[in-house]
Amino acid sequence: MSEKQVLAALEITDHEIRLLVGEYYNTRVNVLRTEIVPNTGMDGLAIKNRTIVVNAIKEAINNASKALKVKIEKVLLLIPSYRFSKESIRLSKEIDNYNQTVTIEDIQTLIRKGYTHPVGEDQVLINWVPVKYYTNRIAFKKPPIDENCNILEIEMDLLSADKLIAYDYTSAIEQAGIGVVDICLDCYACAKETSLFEKSVENPTILIMVEGQATTLGFIKGGKLEACKLLNEGYSLWEKIVSQRYNVSTSIVDKLIFQNVNLAVQSNDNSPIYLWKKDDNKTLQISEKELQDTIKPALKHWAQEIKDSAIDLMKIKGVNILLCGKGAELDGLDSYLSRCLEIEAKTYYPDTIGAKESYWSGLLGAIYAFVDIYPLYRNKEMSVNQAAFLKINNRNSKAEEPEDSVSKKLHGFFQYK
Repeated sequence: MSEKQVLAALEITDHEIRLLVGEYYNTRVNVLRTEIVPNTGMDGLAIKNRTIVVNAIKEAINNASKALKVKIEKVLLLIPSYRFSKESIRLSKEIDNYNQTVTIEDIQTLIRKGYTHPVGEDQVLINWVPVKYYTNRIAFKKPPIDENCNILEIEMDLLSADKLIAYDYTSAIEQAGIGVVDICLDCYACAKETSLFEKSVENPTILIMVEGQATTLGFIKGGKLEACKLLNEGYSLWEKIVSQRYNVSTSIVDKLIFQNVNLAVQSNDNSPIYLWKKDDNKTLQISEKELQDTIKPALKHWAQEIKDSAIDLMKIKGVNILLCGKGAELDGLDSYLSRCLEIEAKTYYPDTIGAKESYWSGLLGAIYAFVDIYPLYRNKEMSVNQAAFLKINNRNSKAEEPEDSVSKKLHGFFQYK
């Protein structure tokens, strides 16, 4: 993808809708707009109140469209890595054109074949990831277009996840009046972003995505997502404990924890950080030390869950641990986890202007993942009317009006007339 292209990526999390609009050019994403809208329509990963979720999606899309002065028509959608499975396959095809050179159609034929590969009954294929191409057993990392050969082979990874969740999330996007360019597993997207820009992932890496009601563990080896596991525990539990103990709303607790707690050190500061009155006008207060002490038992249990789940992976020589997601923004969480796991853990922050917070990692990674396979699509779709966007931004360029694909990803993207 050498020309500039505008892509919007959207994530439905258990507490908010995140939208990132970026212009991809020359191997990097230039962030044009980000939006975060509260989402109270979820119960963990499941959509509990579809109306609330759809309205939150509409708000994020409308806010970004208004700011950019161009309608966002389609998005890349992140799908939770729940019930993740991976299968590696190798497919081959004879090259039978008159000059025996590989064409894009040859590669698309094999990809369509891979996309029909059976997965689990309650799963759906989310990502197909080309690993290597072979022409007469000579390996290539990029599509070997115009190479002479008799046999073309593709080695690819098929990444699958829960079918019901994928359909529910895609349906919510459609009900908001938005199309879906592609779907991408959230853990794979984060792995893509960190693999591109974090030098330490040349070694095996345990990726820990910390969100409100869940924590996702991913194992990256050689830049590839090898395994994934979801833990039903996130930072919302820590907030809930404080909220119940002090009878304070979770929205206030969220601000108190993320603005006042530093887990890198044990706080002994008993100075009040929040004062409020009860119904009987009695003044109550909470200090940084009390706040930290209140969440420590739950934090310890969370860290032990991670340790138990990744105990074998942590024995691998040179393994790294990277944190990302909203929960990774909690000051000192990486230091605390390092002490508990006895392996250095650090929070990953994207090096992208306009999206340097850890929770944008997945959306940035989704764009890079899509760009990798973009040349292999027949219908090259974008998130906005490219001509309208360029006109508004006073640029001279031609662009094709993209065809509407909606959620054909779930039924097979390569549809030919």
